[in-house]
Amino acid sequence: MNVSRRKVLATASAAPFIASFGYHAAAAAPALKKAAVEKLRSSLQGRLYLPESADYPRINRGDGVAPVDGKHPALIVQPMNAQDISRAIIFAREAGLPIGVRSGGHDALGASTTVDGLQIDLALMNGVEIFATNGTGHIQTGARSGVLNAAAQKHDLAAALGMMGHVGIGGVTLGGGIGWLCGRDGATVDNLLAAEVVTADGKVLTTSAEENPDLFWAIRGGGGNFGVASNFTFRLRKVGTVLGGTVAFKTDAAKFMRFFGDYLKASPDHLDTALILVPGGRVAVRVCWSGDVEEGERILRPLRNYATPLADAIKVMPYEGFIEAPTAAPMYGNHHTRSGALGLLNDKVIPTLARLADSAPEGVGTIGLMHYMHGAMCRVDQNATPFIRQEGNILYAATTSWEGPVHPEDKKTWVQKTYEEIRKVARAQTYINYLSEDDEKWVRNAYGPHYAKLQKLKRTYDPTNVFRGNRNIRV
Repeated sequence: MNVSRRKVLATASAAPFIASFGYHAAAAAPALKKAAVEKLRSSLQGRLYLPESADYPRINRGDGVAPVDGKHPALIVQPMNAQDISRAIIFAREAGLPIGVRSGGHDALGASTTVDGLQIDLALMNGVEIFATNGTGHIQTGARSGVLNAAAQKHDLAAALGMMGHVGIGGVTLGGGIGWLCGRDGATVDNLLAAEVVTADGKVLTTSAEENPDLFWAIRGGGGNFGVASNFTFRLRKVGTVLGGTVAFKTDAAKFMRFFGDYLKASPDHLDTALILVPGGRVAVRVCWSGDVEEGERILRPLRNYATPLADAIKVMPYEGFIEAPTAAPMYGNHHTRSGALGLLNDKVIPTLARLADSAPEGVGTIGLMHYMHGAMCRVDQNATPFIRQEGNILYAATTSWEGPVHPEDKKTWVQKTYEEIRKVARAQTYINYLSEDDEKWVRNAYGPHYAKLQKLKRTYDPTNVFRGNRNIRV
């Protein structure tokens, strides 16, 4: 049993709840009634944790990389299904508690973890079914991307998900989803066939192009603003092996980025890349070629022969191995990231990136350039989903990492200053999952012409803004 019947909190923390994105509660968090908590616990197929539970610190931390130290929900529910999610939402609303919803825990702002509220942690909802005969996969939203691809790989299939196997299915999908197959197969939401969503009133709805199509449109890029997705059905793609890996050079970073910018412009659909700038004039490019191997060798030759490499680990391998499917053990510690979108790598952007990369103290942080928007994902009708795809866009991220609960202020300061400098030459409109600002203006920019429609649907499905621990669409 995860919650002792004798040791249930009578009251929640008296600290005021500061909601995400400008929503401020004037009063202290409401007290939790023992009988109500016990009733919720007994109704769940999943688990419930309170702050005095022995496992509370571990569950609250989760296996994500967003730092959540100092954020303490009044209770954590780990549901097993949509009905558990519904019960948790109804309980929180009746108790006057804010709600946080966490899939993988990789949100740069940590907005998916609530303070003094009810945390819905989807970690136990990780079931996967592969239907090889029709090329689809059915998965619960708490699973990691690598879990789905590991199961699909047994049939030489793959899902168009994010770049890392340990990213949660829920977050990457609801935000749009850009990964190693986006040039060839489109964004994650372009391959989403259906979803089950629990709305703010506790209703469990099936959404697809035929059923609740307005909600289906909204969740394909509108984030967690419209409900808690409990499972997805994806179209899977034929992928066995890929030509992938990393090649690294010690070189002039600015000169390399000029070459790399031209290389990206000529990228075929089957090629996706990620560039990491490291202090000391070192660059590393991770590539994934998902087409014919002989053609891939030809396409990658100019990159691999740019200079004498420090290392070249590009080889033919199973796609599952390339994305590094997660294990049951926690991955690693904390990442502090600030990110956004750039236009083309040009003479305005390149000197700034080169200067900032070279100025970083050794071991403090890196600058990544990834998610080049091209190919199939950019041939989709711009009105088909709220997810805006601008051909030629490339996303950036200034990142540092550390182990343990202590936040290294020097590393965080470097990330923030680097981000502020890059932002001067960046675009105001960015991919919602990379948005590192909590101001409504930035959310409006991210959705551009789709914001008004999303706001209208928000009023329909969540008129009191129950789901606000996200890149919030205001009602």
